Amino acid sequence: MNDKRLNLPLRRLIACVGIVVFLIAYVLIVASLAAFIHGGPVVALIFYALAGTLWGLPLIPLIAWSENYKGKKKK
Repeated sequence: MNDKRLNLPLRRLIACVGIVVFLIAYVLIVASLAAFIHGGPVVALIFYALAGTLWGLPLIPLIAWSENYKGKKKK
């Protein structure tokens, strides 16, 4: 096997492990930061809404890499 690129199942496994590790760290950081929130329920709602939505942004490159098997180009 001369192809040095990772095959699709291996890429997906690496991505899954990376996502789980990232989410564990993200949840711990958000929970730690939540202790410092003052300002009432509206501020807490905004914080948790943003934290619950923005977790996906850092994962987009990892997911794109895991699905970019054999160097496919997007059109």
